[in-house]
Amino acid sequence: MINWDEFEHIHVIRKLKQIIGRWWNVDVFFADDRGNLKVIQKGVQADLKNSVCGLILQRDEGYDKLVEFARDAVTELRKSQERGVTRDFLPHLNAALFPIVIDNDFMGAVISVGYLKQGSADAQKKELAKSLAHYNLPSQDIDFAVSKLKELANDETAYFMELNDLVSQEISTLHKEISMRDDRISELNKELGIR
Repeated sequence: MINWDEFEHIHVIRKLKQIIGRWWNVDVFFADDRGNLKVIQKGVQADLKNSVCGLILQRDEGYDKLVEFARDAVTELRKSQERGVTRDFLPHLNAALFPIVIDNDFMGAVISVGYLKQGSADAQKKELAKSLAHYNLPSQDIDFAVSKLKELANDETAYFMELNDLVSQEISTLHKEISMRDDRISELNKELGIR
């Protein structure tokens, strides 16, 4: 069983999330093998880098939309067996998902939400803004949030995908190391108990 809260405090994972957030204004979330979001909760203020995510998660309906998206996307990722999958979270607002695999078992996913593809036209941004209006958000806040979104350039895509995949690999590696350490401690405790 993965202790999701533990990974949020691991220096390497925290730094990778900061880099991804700083470079692309993308928020990185974790989901378990059923697509249940971890570390973020409904109604709890979170430190988000992406202006649209920050705006939509102010509303319960927005949080529910992210939960529904995570469940559907993780199910798709599990079936695909790919190292990375991209999907629209909202119209033209993209997300990338990366599996967390431990000992050949699918344990969850890293979900990076909040970028536009290169060449996103004003019409696409307006369509995104229109979809955000359904959450009863102030129009000036929507316009500001959409204007702050970054486009992921075609030449940056491979690097973006690699960094996000590195987060999922790091979680897998750390979980294995923690499990090995715990097993070793149990063995030593048994040896001490025998003496």
